[in-house]
Amino acid sequence: MYSPPIGAVSKPSSTDLRLVTDHSAGSHAPNSWIPREDTHVRLDNLHDLGEHLLQLRRELGRDAFMLLWKSDVSLTYRHLPMHPLWQLKQIVTIDGERHVDHCLVFGCRASAIIWCLFFSLVLWIAVHIKGIPHLLVYMDDSFTAEASPALEFYEKYHKLLSRHQVILLRLWDELGILHRAPKQLHGTSLPIIGFQVDCHSMSFTLPSDRKAALLNAIHAFLDAPDRRRSLREWQRMLGWCNWALNVAPLLRPALQSSYAKIAGVSRPHTRIFINQAVQRDLSWFTEAFENFDGRFFPRRIPLI
Repeated sequence: MYSPPIGAVSKPSSTDLRLVTDHSAGSHAPNSWIPREDTHVRLDNLHDLGEHLLQLRRELGRDAFMLLWKSDVSLTYRHLPMHPLWQLKQIVTIDGERHVDHCLVFGCRASAIIWCLFFSLVLWIAVHIKGIPHLLVYMDDSFTAEASPALEFYEKYHKLLSRHQVILLRLWDELGILHRAPKQLHGTSLPIIGFQVDCHSMSFTLPSDRKAALLNAIHAFLDAPDRRRSLREWQRMLGWCNWALNVAPLLRPALQSSYAKIAGVSRPHTRIFINQAVQRDLSWFTEAFENFDGRFFPRRIPLI
């Protein structure tokens, strides 16, 4: 048996907390048994949505009506039970008592790819059996744009939603996948994976508070007293910067020196020196973002 430490972290854009089981803690951490290269997940992003929006504009005309919708799964990882032998590796200790966590947890290196393998099958059913076209997904967020303004009544929430959105929610009901009404949205402008997407102006906007938070995080990262940060801090910062590339894809070269610096390092608490190349490139990244209004127009989608 192995009982990793647990903690609570805030959810993005929410006052709720998420329980995290730290599978990277200790000398025999469960995450150390899982090769990082086996856990890579390619998620849909705003550039995939942008390609779809541009295609709809070409087909429908410049002034045609388009509708965005987004649906979110609740208790994402908790839908999936783990093998009994792996359950022994995630014993939760509270007030001296041991509890077996039977389900997938936040904090396991393989959780994202396990969820995506399962949810990919759900999406295949949604697209090929239920007939929902161009359905995109970012972990537990499903989203797309469509030309039809038609709405359909969804009995469970007693409200009108996009027709294809209702089809997806009914599929989730059929499969026992949980969801909540506040996370099922539709409109011509929606927040999607942290950005405001407007299908009329054909723009993606990074909200000013999120832009400020990103810049503050990078400045704090570079201001380390001994110019060293742990591998986990490097990965967290680079993940945040990569998310911002959705609206500033041309800034991607500024991250190359950082990835080169952490290449080959696997222990999450290893402290890595911030050299002059990283300092220069990330400073340029923040300066460019400070002078950027946060809006991106997907006229031609760059490769990222």
